[in-house]
Parts: sequence; C-alpha cells; structure tokens
Amino acid sequence: MIFLPQTTARKEVERALMTEQDSSKAALMNLLAKRLNIDSEESDSDSQEELNEDQHAQRTYSSDIVRTDQTSQVTICSVYWQYAQDNSNVYFMGKKVDGAYSNSFQVIGDGYAKDNFNVFYMGKKVDNAYANSFQLVGNGYAKDNFNVFYMGKKIANAYANTFKYVGNGYATDNFGVFYMGIKIDGAYPSSFRFISSAYINDYGDAYCTGK
Repeated sequence: MIFLPQTTARKEVERALMTEQDSSKAALMNLLAKRLNIDSEESDSDSQEELNEDQHAQRTYSSDIVRTDQTSQVTICSVYWQYAQDNSNVYFMGKKVDGAYSNSFQVIGDGYAKDNFNVFYMGKKVDNAYANSFQLVGNGYAKDNFNVFYMGKKIANAYANTFKYVGNGYATDNFGVFYMGIKIDGAYPSSFRFISSAYINDYGDAYCTGK
C-alpha cells in the first residue's frame, strides 16, 4: 500500500464525498484516506505503526470472511466495515477491539459500531459518546442525544437535536453549517442549499468544498 501525501489524501476524500459513492468499498477507501491524512501529522513512530495497520487492512479487505482462532468453534460472520466477533471478543480488520462486549455488539455503519456501554469507530472507542442514543447521520457523521461526531471525533459547538446531513460532506444544525466536520464561518443554515454538485450557497455567499 502506497502512503499518500497529506494533500493527496484530502483530495481523495473530497472526491469520494462529492460523487456520493454508495458502495462499502468506496466508503472504506474514503475513510482510510482520511486516516492517512491524520496520521501524517503524528510522530514518525506512530505514523509507521498506523501505516502497518493500513497495509494489513488492504491485504485482508479482499476476503469476505474474518477468521479468528478456530478453537472457539464458533462461526465467524464478516460484517459491514470488516467487524467480526466470536463468543468473547470483537475484531476490526483482524485486530481485537479493546473494551467491546461481544454479546451486545452491533454495527451501525460508516465504520461505527456500539455495544451496551460504548461506541466505536474503525475499531477504536469514541470518547464522550452515549451508546443508548447513538445513531448514524450519514457520510461519516453520527450523533447521540448530546453530541455530534465526524469520523469518530466530537464536533465542537454542534447541536445534536437539530443536526442533519445535507449532502456532499455538508451538514447543518439550527445555528451553523459544517463541512467534513468543520464549522464554516459566516454560513447561514436556514438558507443553505445546493447550487450544483460542487457548489452550495446561502443568502450571501457561495461555497465549494466548504470554502
């Protein structure tokens, strides 16, 4: 797997969002590209470790079955976003998910999953998320009764009770407009609408990819 530069990874993410591809494979590559973008800002050792994980993910993606120790004598089901489980543990892309309870684990979509106590994104626990009310909004966005999340990270100053996905990476609540999880300064949610597949406008301004 080739490690994409930060700018290239961002372009790949935006391209996938703008074309609204619905296949799980396209969405997975979209998320992995974003993950590479984040990793490029971390230390060299952390980046190398995450790169190794992504290389392993690419090698295992083509398989429809995620296998664990056969001594468990349990049929392992490959579920959306490469989550799998046996009687005791939950796995994401071949790696054990720490803190996940197999008996109540369920996949929500877009890389999100939850059990009776915690919420997970791409196999990692989501901080400040309430499992009992957690739900998918769409295209990387999710929310519970109190908070809103994009790709597993809490969005500051987003209001969950009115938050909704608009399309092409954009979302709104009653007080703001967001693009890929980042609030757009000066955008008016009450008048925010699409102009074309690439442009959106409000009362006074037009935006392309959030700018």
